[in-house]
Amino acid sequence: MLRTLAEALELPGEPADYHFAIQEVISLLWSRRAEGPQAFVELERLCWLDLQLIQACPGAVTYEHRDGGVRFVSITAFRTLLDLYLTEGALGDAARVLELADQFDNSDTPPARRARERCVAFAAEDNGG
Repeated sequence: MLRTLAEALELPGEPADYHFAIQEVISLLWSRRAEGPQAFVELERLCWLDLQLIQACPGAVTYEHRDGGVRFVSITAFRTLLDLYLTEGALGDAARVLELADQFDNSDTPPARRARERCVAFAAEDNGG
């Protein structure tokens, strides 16, 4: 699956093609995460690759809504990274992902809400409150 993705990323295409190819492999790896720690390493790497791509080419992840406005698609990399970082207790990394998710209107998901709650609770605890 990773080799197939690498080959797909070498072919000529549009940024949206690359985003959706990466996103598909992220979903497959997430479903296989119980197979061992290497899946987590690859998941994190591919999620950040996808986020770098969409930061460079935000138009790759937009669509025209029926109200005439432009919206961002749901981006799996945000939810996946937030789930990974919350499981690891890596709240600083989760906060970084939340900032990006906000920029791409992808912060209204259960993992994003959990991450925001935990970051707020941690900050309150850290400030003695």
